[in-house]
Amino acid sequence: MPSPVMASTVPDASPISAVSPRVTRGRTRFPVTVPRSAVVGSHTHVPTADARVFPQGTAHVTDTGMVGPRDSVLGVDKDIIVARFKDGVPRRFEVAGGPVQFNSVIIDVDESSGRARSIERLDTLYEVE
Repeated sequence: MPSPVMASTVPDASPISAVSPRVTRGRTRFPVTVPRSAVVGSHTHVPTADARVFPQGTAHVTDTGMVGPRDSVLGVDKDIIVARFKDGVPRRFEVAGGPVQFNSVIIDVDESSGRARSIERLDTLYEVE
């Protein structure tokens, strides 16, 4: 399940500030004392295509994706992970080479109301030597 980061507009703070969830009896709960500018999830490392702004001005995306080597297993050389999976022998993890993906979103927030005006995916692939 994605681990969302809630963003809020807080007086005397930046327009968007992170708010940490509290876990109570196995359920994640978020403080509801301030309006939410954005709820941005990130866990599976696979970007979702559900970015939108809700009617009351909260931008949302279930999963932004990941930043790291595209052809890897969570950034680690895939051959190392596959070999470890097959024979159970621990191996030193090494960062995978090749192109690096940068998945993100850009959220435009009205500074006076704290409401999101738009959310847009920004996914870029960088060739690394």
